[in-house]
Amino acid sequence: MKTTIFGAGAVGGHLAARLGAAGADVSAVVRGAQLAAIHERGLALHIADERYHARIRATDRPEELGEQDLVMVTVKSSVLPELASSIATLVGPDTSVVFAMNGIPWWYLYRAQTTAPAPDLSRLDPTARWRARSATSGSSAA
Repeated sequence: MKTTIFGAGAVGGHLAARLGAAGADVSAVVRGAQLAAIHERGLALHIADERYHARIRATDRPEELGEQDLVMVTVKSSVLPELASSIATLVGPDTSVVFAMNGIPWWYLYRAQTTAPAPDLSRLDPTARWRARSATSGSSAA
């Protein structure tokens, strides 16, 4: 199964390192210093006493990778419109695409006009600190 992680920052780097260390056929679309570091040293992930290291294919030209079985999009939501055509170069008729995007705030739909009950955010904001702040400011709590 050919898998591409589109964006190897915090979320994508974690996924790529774990998949690569497990022996998956994984590539990453990444740019700049991240791309150079992956080419030079691979990906390393440290979680407590666990260590994962993987040498994966990495490129800033997704069209070089061809059609994939799975594409995981892990870029910030704000750049998705400009990257959509690049992501499309990886997608074929049987490709699954998963959006595991960083940058969509937990409160995104908190005050949405809907008939559905408000989401229970207590696990994300147990003290209601951010909920109160976003309700009064009308802006990002980050």
